[in-house]
Amino acid sequence: MQLGYLFGGQGGQVVGMGNDLYANEPAYRQVIDAASAVLGYDVLAKMNDKVALQTTKFTQPLVVAHSLGLLATVKDEAPAPTVALGLSLGEYTALIASGALTFEAGLELVAQRGLLMQAVVGHTAGNMAAVVTDDFATVEAALTQLQEQGEQVYPANYNSAQQLVIGGTPASLTVAIAALLELPTVSRVVPLNVAGAFHTPLLAAASEPFRRAIAGVEFHDCTFPVYSNTTEKIFERATIKETLVDQLTNPTYFAQDLQYLVADGVTELLEFGPDATLTKFARKTVKTTKRLSIFDANSLQKVRAAGLGVITEGVGNAN
Repeated sequence: MQLGYLFGGQGGQVVGMGNDLYANEPAYRQVIDAASAVLGYDVLAKMNDKVALQTTKFTQPLVVAHSLGLLATVKDEAPAPTVALGLSLGEYTALIASGALTFEAGLELVAQRGLLMQAVVGHTAGNMAAVVTDDFATVEAALTQLQEQGEQVYPANYNSAQQLVIGGTPASLTVAIAALLELPTVSRVVPLNVAGAFHTPLLAAASEPFRRAIAGVEFHDCTFPVYSNTTEKIFERATIKETLVDQLTNPTYFAQDLQYLVADGVTELLEFGPDATLTKFARKTVKTTKRLSIFDANSLQKVRAAGLGVITEGVGNAN
């Protein structure tokens, strides 16, 4: 058995997502209290603040803290991972979990990243939409044609074998949705309720400030490999900072990374995050794997009942 850890990004957070865990799981509570000390505000209170959860500068550190808290609840029980993979923001959780970043430095960096991204989306209008298709090439060709016509719309997230998220200005996204719905290989296009066009050139204004922010951060060797969404390769210490800067304005290739994990021998996946989104992506992309997700007290108890030594598909909202 080779186990891969998955760490979720922002988007699945809900008000009160850590309440039951904070009340009943000492390891989770310790992580959240430590995160509050690093960030300078009450993390649990922010998790119960609807506005804060919808504000990128808070959402990002809150999701990372929640995911690390979940990991802490099973760290002594779960098998050690062979490799890890996070989606977008989840890469930072994976890097902290692997030891590449300290808890303090990682949270501070994520908070700075969220602040910079919040500033950009505050004055650069952008939206995103999920395209349901198994023909990425045709969608990419259509987007290229629209760009040649002056539209600002781009591929942003390759989430699963059947989903590609696109991002762009509101006007260009409207044009793109209409064009893509004309393609016979596109089943549907679903607009997303997000604050900006993440992982597209529309986030370019955040790149240089983030490059300055990350320049002084010390990275260490990973205790287990972590795949990059941007390069589709394992992070290397020598280039990790530039890769994380590039991630802001380039697509995430999560679906492709899942396939690399399986090619490397991973047979079982354990997800930590605000919901079971990555597990669902994995079910559609690498169907031979067994999958579990931990996102709240109920899913944690199901995982414990199943026995962490053997990951069993269908437990912990794996569908």
